[in-house]
Amino acid sequence: MYHNSGILMTSCDLSFRWSSFWCHLNFRFSYLELFVSRI
Repeated sequence: MYHNSGILMTSCDLSFRWSSFWCHLNFRFSYLELFVSRI
């Protein structure tokens, strides 16, 4: 899971100017997945 989040964050850094909203959405979704997997 942590590896996946790292990849998402990297792609966010690369296209931060292009679509910061989509990156923010992806980050929140990956965080939600991480939280659910811990339960």
